[in-house]
Amino acid sequence: MTTLRRPEVTDLVEIGRGGFGVVYRARQEQFRRDVAVKVISATLDARARARFTQECRALGQLSGHPHIVSVYDGGIDPDEHGFLVMPFFARGSLAERIRTSGPLDWREAVDVGVRLAGALQTAHEAGILHRDIKPANVLIDEYGAPRLADFGQARFVDLELTRSGEITATPGFAAPEVIQGQSATPSADVYSLAATVMALMLGRPPFEGAGDISVAPVLYRVLSEPPPDLRRLGVPEQVVGVLENAMAKDPPDRPDSALSLAVALQRAQQSLGLPVSPVAVAGRPLLLPPGSDAGPTRVNSPARVGTVPYLHERPPPGTPEPLPPAAAPTRRRWGRLAVAAVLVVALAVAGFFVVRVLNAPEPSQNLVALDLLLEPRDFPGDGWELNTDVTGTLNPVLETSAVLECLGLPQIAQDQPDADDLDARDLRISEVYVVPGVSVQTAGVITASEAQAGDIVDALGPPGFDLCREDFTSFARNFGLTGDTVDYGATPVYSEPALPELTDVVTASSRRIVVPLLESDNGVGSYVIDYVFLAAGSAVACLGIWSYDEPVQTAVRDAVITELVDRLTD
Repeated sequence: MTTLRRPEVTDLVEIGRGGFGVVYRARQEQFRRDVAVKVISATLDARARARFTQECRALGQLSGHPHIVSVYDGGIDPDEHGFLVMPFFARGSLAERIRTSGPLDWREAVDVGVRLAGALQTAHEAGILHRDIKPANVLIDEYGAPRLADFGQARFVDLELTRSGEITATPGFAAPEVIQGQSATPSADVYSLAATVMALMLGRPPFEGAGDISVAPVLYRVLSEPPPDLRRLGVPEQVVGVLENAMAKDPPDRPDSALSLAVALQRAQQSLGLPVSPVAVAGRPLLLPPGSDAGPTRVNSPARVGTVPYLHERPPPGTPEPLPPAAAPTRRRWGRLAVAAVLVVALAVAGFFVVRVLNAPEPSQNLVALDLLLEPRDFPGDGWELNTDVTGTLNPVLETSAVLECLGLPQIAQDQPDADDLDARDLRISEVYVVPGVSVQTAGVITASEAQAGDIVDALGPPGFDLCREDFTSFARNFGLTGDTVDYGATPVYSEPALPELTDVVTASSRRIVVPLLESDNGVGSYVIDYVFLAAGSAVACLGIWSYDEPVQTAVRDAVITELVDRLTD
């Protein structure tokens, strides 16, 4: 389990966990303050250490801004885990505020938008992109002021580290061009900030519909439909126009910078007779629009920080309920609609986002890991036999401590479901069953929570899997049968294979490894390994399948997935 060895940080209590790392609440007794400590789960190799060091430096440039979460400390511990020490904000995020108390009043949302635009402009002038602005990444400090958090996706603008085809953003807040696979830019951050301000007013992501049970409709609306009409919520035209302009589908149609968005919102405040919120940009005096009656003392006085009522305990009386997305206009850009429809399908099939479909059953209750192990009678076709002479494809993933640590997964052991130090309650791995040219292995994991099950599924995706490719390459090359000669001079090819449609309550991730061969008794040039992890509730079904013949493997794999989904949801 990931921990932090720093004598000045004590009393660590886990408060959050994701595919990238673990967040703890801790104590810095020297300063008599509580802090938040983010620890990367994976052991960092040389490339990852360099990437993390860059992230620390980037965050250091931003510390001190009144609306960016500061970094107190950071580095790499003796166990090669990266860590960041930051303030602990007990009031949580704006996403939690919306979830518990409903939407913000539009005046408050605009004020938040102006202040965060100053933070974003400061980051952009330092050459840093955020890449994932959303209410969950806006924390509320002890004075009630918003702080932009989690620059974990941030990279220097002149350093392209995102692998082609990977989309590292949140559907509903990501700009259309990012969803289409283009590199993130300051304009994409501007879009996401405007979408965040709109979400604060709506109480939900702008393109999310009440009946959505799949990400596909959200992606389609982002690419082809206008955002919801805030005028129906009573938001003035001056504000709506600014936000709609900042969420234009084409980047050239948006404000040319975060500062331009801030000034446009300030002018809207001014025209409506509201107090004009300050824009703080590093290295510049306080920025207010011409003619504003708010003087510089209003911004620079610490006593005024946080006096704007960001957080009502409840939304103001008479606040309308969140609206569904606005109806599509009668005049559409049909070219964009066609691209949107094709792209949404492509993204869903490629597995960039978890895709769910209608009419989903509920997760099965009271499962044990043995329920998720399959036998020959569960596989398609005849002739399946037990093979005890080979190591299964799942054993190295679920039983090798170095791989588990690299993927950020807990150490889990078979036959020890009650061990106090295990996050997983129950793990079982099946024998390997084969027909000529194909071998199949399944495993079941019953975790302590739905969140932990999600972490296991997320492990097959970036960044965890990508940091562990060396481990996967090593044992993938050892699956060849007698007579195979692996081409060690060629790099295995990694991809995310398309999966069959899944029910609403099942999430999935997949990876394919194609290993080149120099020689084979079968006369083929490579063999293929597929990994598929499926989760429903706190249960995870794992599948490892090895084959020379990719079309046969795909047919067998999809039939096995269907059986596993049935067991997860019966």
